Amino acid sequence: SADGLLASVLLDAAPGSRTRALWRPLASIVGSRRDEGQVGRVLQTLGELPPGDGAAEKQAECLAGLLEGLERGGASATSAPTAAAGLRLLLASSDARVREPAARTARLLRIEQTPEMKAIVDDAGRTALDETQPLEARARAARLLAAAPPDDLKTFADQLLDHRQPVEVQLAAVEALGAADDAAAMSLLLEKFPSFTPRLSAAVMDAFFAKQERLPMLLEALEQSAIPASSLDAVRRDQLNNSPKSEIAARARKLLAPEKGTAERQSVLDHYASGLRLPRDAARGKAVFDKQCAKCHKLGGEGYEVGPDLLTAKTRSDETLLSDIMDPSSQITVGYGQYTVITETGRIFNGVLAAETATSVTLRAEENKETVLLRKEIDEMAASRVSMMPEDLEKEVTPQDIADLIGFLRQSLGPTLPSRLVLVDDDPAFPLTLTEGDGRVWLESTDAHAGNAALAVAPPQRFAAKIPGWEFRVAEQPALGEFRYLRFAWKQPAGDGVMLELAADGGWPEPNDSRCRYFSGRNTTDWDAVQVAADRPVEWTVVTRDLWRDFGSFTLTGIAPTAMGGIALFDRIELLRSLDEAE
Repeated sequence: SADGLLASVLLDAAPGSRTRALWRPLASIVGSRRDEGQVGRVLQTLGELPPGDGAAEKQAECLAGLLEGLERGGASATSAPTAAAGLRLLLASSDARVREPAARTARLLRIEQTPEMKAIVDDAGRTALDETQPLEARARAARLLAAAPPDDLKTFADQLLDHRQPVEVQLAAVEALGAADDAAAMSLLLEKFPSFTPRLSAAVMDAFFAKQERLPMLLEALEQSAIPASSLDAVRRDQLNNSPKSEIAARARKLLAPEKGTAERQSVLDHYASGLRLPRDAARGKAVFDKQCAKCHKLGGEGYEVGPDLLTAKTRSDETLLSDIMDPSSQITVGYGQYTVITETGRIFNGVLAAETATSVTLRAEENKETVLLRKEIDEMAASRVSMMPEDLEKEVTPQDIADLIGFLRQSLGPTLPSRLVLVDDDPAFPLTLTEGDGRVWLESTDAHAGNAALAVAPPQRFAAKIPGWEFRVAEQPALGEFRYLRFAWKQPAGDGVMLELAADGGWPEPNDSRCRYFSGRNTTDWDAVQVAADRPVEWTVVTRDLWRDFGSFTLTGIAPTAMGGIALFDRIELLRSLDEAE
């Protein structure tokens, strides 16, 4: 039987690509047959796989196949105890790639309605809310709630997303809501959003961006000012602006365009913009910095680290710096928003969130003055839409002062750096640099995303670990010749998936190391990789990734565009220092 064959291939401790290719189809066959005994045995087998040795990959692939089959065959409720037992183990997995499809499977089979699963959910809810339980046990229980019926999930999550709860428990509740195929779950996240700390806000954004169909709801919330646009980091903004869904991209570009502010504030900006043409005195600019900026910004060993690192000024134009200084609330850097906390005794505190633990939050104000507040003593907590920087700096500085200040910053940090370097575009010589691999590569002029041609790759791949002239350093704060972000477009009209592998310091990562590899669709290779999207890019799709955040610092020396199951197209692969100045 299909379930027996699947069980046998799952026991292979070192599966090759041919064995891996069987997992999903066999699971799909089991799902489509609608035999609750077979489905239950597969779920139990998956749940009981020993941790390690690629167990999470096996579980994720088989659950994806099982879901495909169940949806194709018309899933019906199951009462098999093996199904509930297996799903309980899968829902407790440490890997989100396993937990989400496990929750979907539980809902599709309506297992949450069985007495066994209801008991699991009720016990998980009690444990998650029990302050006497270990923090790890509470978070694990909160994740199990992903399999709860929608009403129960919302009831428990509403209590768990209280600012008095440990952040680890709140993060687990966000994950459980994100795993639900329920608009009400996402609405609860939006409702609670104003009180979320940066870590929670980022987790909510991950939940919305995990599924394309959730983005219209997110855009609507932004349009209605239910959440601030400053909640989106540069990569998320870029994803929306370059969405393959034209209606999403159009709404995002209109919504996320730089705000002009009020007519009064725009008048101030116009007046001070004239000062950018004035001669600059860096010595006078330092005096302005010491008086107006050093209370929250550090430069050259002087000042305080309350606001964002000023090294980012190297990739920002004078006009952008002027707006940052004179209209600070128009674009608040993610992670540096101001929070207002009201305690149960009525005291009010303001500052950026410097730290948070299971029991406390720390606010940092000017001159690094920190206040530690116990969560149990907090009555209200909300993110402000107003920057900590003064909104009326024109009362303190003249256009000449601003010109001198920018002159001082340029002298201290160096001149403005170009924001991008195009690696792959229309150069007819580039395919010749990919000297290794069993695939074919050529420039395709009939289907390009940008320019006149795209790079086409026939399976499996072409690559070069050391391309002449390629020694590009990836860094958190890029200096001259260094970068942080990667942007590219890819497309695969037919096939299983696409992958882009980056050579670091002249070599490739080990097969079980996902560093420096991205893929969309099905990964049919023997290599671990970071998944960009669950589906292959049928249409041209722009991908922007924060290389430093994903993989840390390394030197990019080569590339391997990879096609899985069909011809893949790649276009305009480029490195970026900053997303603020890149269009």
